[in-house]
Amino acid sequence: MQPATEWLEGSGLTIDTCFAAPDIVACGDVARWPNLRYGEFRRVEHWDDAVRMAVHAARRLRAIEGDPEATLPFTPVPWSCRINMA
Repeated sequence: MQPATEWLEGSGLTIDTCFAAPDIVACGDVARWPNLRYGEFRRVEHWDDAVRMAVHAARRLRAIEGDPEATLPFTPVPWSCRINMA
């Protein structure tokens, strides 16, 4: 599956790291994030990941108001690790 992001070309926006531009966040299936475990950018097409990323994106918007936690990167625990921890 490929997200339809062609309309962003030339816009100056990026869909990496949940922070597309000042005051603009990206989250959900279309947004990629740096996967520190595998050293690459990834998209995860799952509702739980979209919910977690939306919470992180909201924190990124709050960073504009000086929230120091909001500048942390989106680093979710991979599903396989969550399942093994249960």
